[in-house]
Amino acid sequence: MLRIAHRHSAERCLIRGFSGQIVDTAFANILHEVVIAAVDETGRVYVYTVYLDVDSKVKYPFMQQLASRL
Repeated sequence: MLRIAHRHSAERCLIRGFSGQIVDTAFANILHEVVIAAVDETGRVYVYTVYLDVDSKVKYPFMQQLASRL
């Protein structure tokens, strides 16, 4: 699980559905968009874009999953 919190409000969310425990995360703040990547213990990389919707709720649509070829 990965918890995301908006630092200027009390909004937060919990991303679930990983194949194993998360071993690494990375964040990219690109203009008006935040991209989060998380790697689980099976080697899969999950990529999400994160934003506040019109109701000021944190949304995190799934962008892509990459699997290791090991």
